[in-house]
Amino acid sequence: MDDTRGPLRPTAPGERLLELDVLRGLALFGVLVVNVMVFSGSDVALEAKVAYPVGWGGAWPGFLRTALVESKAAALLGMLFGAGLVMQWEKAPSRRAARRFALRRAGVLALLGIAHSFLLWNADILLDYALIGVLVIPFLNVRASRILWAIPALLPVTVLLALPVSKLPFPTPAEAWTTSLAHYGSGSWWEALRFRSWEMLHVMGPQRLANRLLLLTPFFILGVWFWKNGYFSEPARHLPALRRLFVVAFGLGLVGLVGHSRSTRSVHPMKGVSERTSKSWLPNSRRALS
Repeated sequence: MDDTRGPLRPTAPGERLLELDVLRGLALFGVLVVNVMVFSGSDVALEAKVAYPVGWGGAWPGFLRTALVESKAAALLGMLFGAGLVMQWEKAPSRRAARRFALRRAGVLALLGIAHSFLLWNADILLDYALIGVLVIPFLNVRASRILWAIPALLPVTVLLALPVSKLPFPTPAEAWTTSLAHYGSGSWWEALRFRSWEMLHVMGPQRLANRLLLLTPFFILGVWFWKNGYFSEPARHLPALRRLFVVAFGLGLVGLVGHSRSTRSVHPMKGVSERTSKSWLPNSRRALS
């Protein structure tokens, strides 16, 4: 790094890369589309095979979301996050300044993620991004030709971090549905906050640690690789390679989609949920917090 560079500052409008901004917008919109069903509760209801009113489109909107957006948006956002890390790293006046800024950024992101997880929604991803960002920092100075070796290097780390919680007895979809309905569908804000905190510590937090680190860390490294090789900064120079990559990735996506469709059973949406089903778990689920 060049010690003559000035301190890090926000990117001026004229210096922004339109392609990256468009990709960020698409990724964030995709994450929103995926999470709308999570926010509504329909995702958990359908996994639990519970009758749920899914609207005029029937099951098709959910299928299209799975086929076109689910996991793709999160992967793209992870790649862009990794690219953003290395972009700021390269702009820093020194390696020490770059490391301090990256750690400070991760700390702020973690604090926001903790607040979001406990106060609003415990499936938040900011805390996970902060942790993955810290894991990726030691590899940001690696040359472009070797950066992909960070994926197998980080794989054992993510497995070791996830191992202690991977064997915990997580609730089944039916248990998650009835318990969530009892605590988020009725009661006061304070009661919902207490349950959300308990769920974050005993269910969602361990699930996130067991799943997201292993799945998302490689995409952070891929984002670093894409930036270091100029695919994000100069896409016009790499159009043939990007087209080949699209064909391969699209083909793999189709194979994965067919496999997913065959491994899951179709759920026929019906009207409403019976009063008996929605209230039967209330006493037991409330005793979990006492």
